[in-house]
Amino acid sequence: ICRGSTASLSISNYSGNTFQWQDSSAATSGSWQDIGSSNNDTLITGTLTDTTYFRVYVKDNGISCDADTSAVIRVAVFAPDAGTVSNDTTICRGSTASLSISNYTGNTFQWQDSSAATSGSWQDIGSSNNPTLTTATLTDTTYYRVYVKDNGLSCDADTSAVIRVAVFAPEAGTVSND
Repeated sequence: ICRGSTASLSISNYSGNTFQWQDSSAATSGSWQDIGSSNNDTLITGTLTDTTYFRVYVKDNGISCDADTSAVIRVAVFAPDAGTVSNDTTICRGSTASLSISNYTGNTFQWQDSSAATSGSWQDIGSSNNPTLTTATLTDTTYYRVYVKDNGLSCDADTSAVIRVAVFAPEAGTVSND
């Protein structure tokens, strides 16, 4: 599921009429915590921000038999992360720059460029679904960023930091005869 979402869990093929759902941050070594007022064969989790493990105890309230514990279910929480971007760089006018991200989480990328880092409007760079980008030939300083998301989930995308590609244009100046 996406970070900040809930999950619906249920059990089937059980016998009993009393349920106690539990959660833990670790499947085997974590401490299990009772989820209050969860006496139902279905559980809607609270909002999850990290991968969480669940299990349920089932017993018959009318008979004093020991409860039986279900198998553990893992609810994986996906959080897109744009990771670390290339450092700002300077190139010569008429050249291209190679930009990249690393340590990202996701599999769909949308690079964007702008003529201003904060006040400019960001434009999608067509068919740039790659963690690396070779810019077009540049004649002016341009800013870049990338959105990262998972194509299989409809989670919100994460936006990288802005990368500045400065364009250096040497000028010969004016020659005079004194």
